[in-house]
Amino acid sequence: MYKEALRALENIEIFPIIGLVIFFGVFSFMIYMVIRMTKKNVDYLSNIPLNEDKTPNFTHTNEKS
Repeated sequence: MYKEALRALENIEIFPIIGLVIFFGVFSFMIYMVIRMTKKNVDYLSNIPLNEDKTPNFTHTNEKS
């Protein structure tokens, strides 16, 4: 049933191509950003889980008692 509905659509073959172009565009951009990243940024990002004293405090200080 759905095959017949998809066959009736004109220019449906462009959608997989658009999806592939978007995927490779985002993937290529991420590879470019990782290659361009400085050693200082890599060290900072790799130490984020280990920096317990610098974690943000998400408790509300203006709570009504």
